[in-house]
Formats: sequence, C-alpha cells, structure tokens
Amino acid sequence: MGLTVQPLFRNNHSLPEMIIVEGWYPKGTITITDEPKRGIEIESNKDLGPEYHIKLNHKKEPKWDIIEILITKSEKKRGCF
Repeated sequence: MGLTVQPLFRNNHSLPEMIIVEGWYPKGTITITDEPKRGIEIESNKDLGPEYHIKLNHKKEPKWDIIEILITKSEKKRGCF
C-alpha cells in the first residue's frame, strides 16, 4: 500500500495550482464503482465549498488499484491556493 501527495506549481513563486493525492492498494483489495465515486465527489465538493473542486479517479495498474483525488481551486480563484 502507498500514499503520494504531489503539488503542481505554475512557477517558482506561486502557490500550487493543483494537489494530487493517490492511494495505492494491492490489486483486488478495493472496489469503487461510478455511483460511490460520484457521491464522494459531490459530498467532498459540498464540504470544501465553491472555492475548490474535487475530482476522483480510479485507475487500474497490473499490480495496483489506485484512487486518485485531484484538488483544484475554482477557476475564479486560481493562483490563490
């Protein structure tokens, strides 16, 4: 199992434009379908409010199931993370 957190910056002087959080799980240990995935996105977006946007992805690798969470500022708030 593993966890990664990756901030993405526009330049050396700005705050992150996006933060990517990934959880790595051995193949077959978790299952996530579109319905719970969408529910997690909706509830997370409600919790964080209109300034942020959450997108959840489920990726499958040969040995891993990966849950990826993308956290971004809303378009009108870019550059203010």
